[in-house]
Amino acid sequence: MAWWSVRHIYADNEPHLNDFGRGFRVGYENVANGGNGCPPTLPPQRYWAARYQDDYGHEQVVSWYNGYSHGVELALADGVGHRNEIVTSMQLYSHANPPTEIALPHPDELNAPQGTTYEEGVLVPEPTAPALSPTPNDLY
Repeated sequence: MAWWSVRHIYADNEPHLNDFGRGFRVGYENVANGGNGCPPTLPPQRYWAARYQDDYGHEQVVSWYNGYSHGVELALADGVGHRNEIVTSMQLYSHANPPTEIALPHPDELNAPQGTTYEEGVLVPEPTAPALSPTPNDLY
């Protein structure tokens, strides 16, 4: 689809438009599928045939590589290389603060009667406040 949106730009300047377009689509697809966009060492197998072993055929191969490069550039500009990434929790929380240390209660404290605390290995009852006698306002 990307090729058809920009094909007209290259139509007047590219003598081997079909080969350029083939390369363009492969380059764009490489980036869209998560590739790095580096061109392959060899062109596609179709260009290995005897008919591409003369000057005209070499021009077609060069057009394919030129198209590949342009396809990669447009894919990078479109940002399609990031559309196939799966977001992980590591990415989501990589900027969050690290967990803080929390003091957990001693197991004996969990089963202790209400109103006691655990101090240095011993359960100690919490001091209670002396009972206050009611004031006249509390009675009414």
